[in-house]
Amino acid sequence: MSYYDDVQNESMKVSDPSIIETRDDRTFTTFDDGGYDQNGDYYTECLIIDGSYYHSWRITVMIEAEYTSVPMSYIHVLTSEGGSVDFWSEDYDGDYMQPYGVPEGAKVTLSAIPENGYEFKGWYKGDVNASSYNEMFTDELITTENPYVFESYGYPYVCAVFEYTGIKWPQGDQIQVWITDGGTASVTYEPSVQGHPYVKPMDGTNYVPIGEVVQFWRGDEITAHAKPDDGYVFKGWYHVRIEWGPSDELPKYEGDMISADPDFTYKPGVTVIEGDEEPLRYICAVFEKQTGILGDVDGDGKVTIVDATYIQKKLASIPLTITIDAAIADTDADGAVTIIDVTYIQKWLATLPSNDKIGKPI
Repeated sequence: MSYYDDVQNESMKVSDPSIIETRDDRTFTTFDDGGYDQNGDYYTECLIIDGSYYHSWRITVMIEAEYTSVPMSYIHVLTSEGGSVDFWSEDYDGDYMQPYGVPEGAKVTLSAIPENGYEFKGWYKGDVNASSYNEMFTDELITTENPYVFESYGYPYVCAVFEYTGIKWPQGDQIQVWITDGGTASVTYEPSVQGHPYVKPMDGTNYVPIGEVVQFWRGDEITAHAKPDDGYVFKGWYHVRIEWGPSDELPKYEGDMISADPDFTYKPGVTVIEGDEEPLRYICAVFEKQTGILGDVDGDGKVTIVDATYIQKKLASIPLTITIDAAIADTDADGAVTIIDVTYIQKWLATLPSNDKIGKPI
């Protein structure tokens, strides 16, 4: 091993950087662990001792040594006309300039993104010995999966091939589905044009966090689903109030209810709600705490003829042992408690046409 004195520009042999060495009354002793650089050179710092004097300055000692490096793999990505490729690996810390260097065996994800009018054909092996860029594309298919996830070894050349179809993609757009406390929301959507990573079908099982972005083709229908938590009821779909923040105590929604249907289908950016000037895009599912069951006047958890009798007694000003909640007794939803509400309960009990919300939480 060789020793280099940056201060005196002298050289000497040392057997081990951890052992004190003496030369011309000068003693060199390491005081830290040092480390190896990318060239395999070992660096550490020492104190120089001249006889009985300790110098206050320190020098850097470089000792030539063998070391074990981490084998690297370098990925080259080529793209044909009509698209681009996104590269990602949690083991990559470079500046996203090719080739992408990762430790051998690292997991790599390549995502092919076709341009409008093109479709992704597949991943192909590249010819490293080709004399031109175009000649590097071969017919040896690796996979048609997109994105392509693999463990990288050596120096792979991967070619993303796109084909011109002449079919122009519709205009892409996005919405955000918001919710109030007390429930969840999900979206089902089957794109009218398949095969583009910008838009993916949603099966309705992926519940939407507040403000989750949903990508879609403008003009396509999507269905938003609202599901109340236990102890809550779904009030309806409303417009999202644009100006609000996390600490804002005002509601996240505004205006009149758009729909009371928990499964609401519309065309974002196209559907115009009556009274609105702009097409509907952002929607908010509103939930409220459950207060009771419509028609269950006595609060026993079910609707019976007894509930109709209580309403009749109240209308006749007969003293009651319970307090009637007008919202629960108003079974015809006209805003008042009348003899018609009694009739609605009687019809509902007889399975005749009535208000189908009787017997349901409100």
